[in-house]
Amino acid sequence: MKKIGNLVLILMLSTGCSKENVGEIAAVSWSDDSEKIAFLEKNYEEVSSPFDVQVENIRYRIGITDREDQSREYITGSFNHHNNSLNDLARKEVYYKSQSGYFLVRVGSSGSYSENGNIFTDKFEYNFYDPNGSIIHQISKMKNEYCEEYHHTAIPSIRAMPSPSGMKIAVDETTRECELNINILTYTGIFEPLTTERIQGVGIGGLFWVDENNLLVNACPLGRCSDNWNLVRTGEVHSINQEIFESICLSEAIVSSEINSAWEKIEWDSPQNHPSIIEIDSFNYTELGYFKDSNTRTPDNPEDCININDI
Repeated sequence: MKKIGNLVLILMLSTGCSKENVGEIAAVSWSDDSEKIAFLEKNYEEVSSPFDVQVENIRYRIGITDREDQSREYITGSFNHHNNSLNDLARKEVYYKSQSGYFLVRVGSSGSYSENGNIFTDKFEYNFYDPNGSIIHQISKMKNEYCEEYHHTAIPSIRAMPSPSGMKIAVDETTRECELNINILTYTGIFEPLTTERIQGVGIGGLFWVDENNLLVNACPLGRCSDNWNLVRTGEVHSINQEIFESICLSEAIVSSEINSAWEKIEWDSPQNHPSIIEIDSFNYTELGYFKDSNTRTPDNPEDCININDI
């Protein structure tokens, strides 16, 4: 084995190749009380040659720390979710529902690219972990469940979002018929289906719960993604125009796992560093505005704002 290792090293040196271990923080989340930070750590090998750079052996692990990063611990060991690590292109997500006692983590990359007309799909998109790091539920998307007329790597075709308490989970995904299915699960120690609604749209440009009973979904129409908000309740779907959307009382709504209701944002790029907590007033690239040029509003309470339950 030693001879083989030396031979590989000699070949790499002779061809101008180099290998570097890289660590990143792929996603972060506040706990319910904003006292803890959950994070998804990503590690991989970056192999450089005179011609290109290859990423190999991508692995993840989930951890928790406090605001000052004085008590960092990992709840899972390292795991590799992908058969082919080069397909690891989709945005990663983590949500820490500390009161309900689970982590929701997006590890899949389905829909992140297509080749010869075939859209790449992972085995699972989202994993739910208990506080001990065991998988308690998984969400997947099948190869035959994609819209045939539209595919866009930047707009997710499947998203999952827990409610403020974590007792409900919205799972939105594009159907083969190029519409959006809104599936809502309940969680009381087990996951059970509550309701399914369907709305027009082929991608999810924004998705968040205002409270336990009111879900807002920005459903991108076919071929483009402009603000197209829908209010979803059990058994109800209401289209929301931009004027109404900008008038809804949202000051306590959580529109990003990394931004809490006090508008404190976690910024953290490398496990070698500590997280930074900053006050923020920009909500581009959050659930309120997937793109920078969208009509992104601040989740404040405008004068004479509309209560979501009055719509």
